Amino acid sequence: MIQYDANVSLIKILNSELNYDSFSNSFILTTTFLRDNNSIAIHYFNYKIVNNKINILNNNVFTNFNDSFISSAREEITTIAQLPSSFNFLYDSGDLTIPSLSFPIDNFDTTVTFAYSGTKNINFDLQNVVQSSSGLSLYKAEVEYGDGDSDTFYSTYQSDDTLKLDNFSHRYYPFNNETYSDGSIKFYYENGGIVTVNLEVYKLIDDFSQLNLKTINGQKTNTDNFTFNLVDKNNTLYNYISIDSNQTYTLSSNYEYEIPNNSTLSLLLSTQNVDDGTVLLFTVNGAEKVDSTRGNFIINNNVGVANISGLSASTNNNFNITLDYLGVCKSFYIPV
Repeated sequence: MIQYDANVSLIKILNSELNYDSFSNSFILTTTFLRDNNSIAIHYFNYKIVNNKINILNNNVFTNFNDSFISSAREEITTIAQLPSSFNFLYDSGDLTIPSLSFPIDNFDTTVTFAYSGTKNINFDLQNVVQSSSGLSLYKAEVEYGDGDSDTFYSTYQSDDTLKLDNFSHRYYPFNNETYSDGSIKFYYENGGIVTVNLEVYKLIDDFSQLNLKTINGQKTNTDNFTFNLVDKNNTLYNYISIDSNQTYTLSSNYEYEIPNNSTLSLLLSTQNVDDGTVLLFTVNGAEKVDSTRGNFIINNNVGVANISGLSASTNNNFNITLDYLGVCKSFYIPV
């Protein structure tokens, strides 16, 4: 989160909560607003009552750190959704027709890419899957949808003495803050063959109001930083802490945006007014293959360095690096 931008418009109050901070003998009023881009803003009002009068200690409004990243991710995912090889569920639910799959003599795999936003029902259509050959049939499918959910489906017996697997559907939600995940459909055949359909899942949350985010447990630390939780409609809890307004974080790297396949990314974090020895965590979001999705910078003289190794992809891959809790973000692209 960053402190308030005067260009932001507040639409309505979503919730408000008053807490008492015994350390400073003060009150903290935390209010969540819906703002103009269907995201949220948070009002932090910290005050004491002295001689029956309000003595204001802090009066700040925080907005998204990542408005520019949201716009960039929206553009990237919209572009992916509009590719002829992709399935586009940004606006409506619909059918995802599995590409033509022959009855396997040898195991093989293929890839399907789709993008969605909000909550969508997607029907996986098997009309192009050859399910029987020479009296042998497809008998089972194991599905990892890419959102943490999974299913196993079994074929049913037909009057011609074969088996047939019916279409199946899944309801996708805005399940986390990552714009990319992967899944798979594994088809199992009576001749021992296995065909794998790799799922590349791109998610766009164009309207944060769908998450019903609310701010709770507003408090402040002994160093006078504002800390709070966000809770969504599924009661998932997110922890945040504000940063000092005089602290800055700038992320750069040995590659500006486009990265060669099978390479190592060297990161440089430049800061201002950050104490030596401070450990800042980061997360790699959306990389198809990487040695580790977690890492950290240790600040010394306002500089921290880190390397991300094992970056590779079998198809064009957009991913980003984000500083945990601070929201500083940089996007990258591996062309294949």
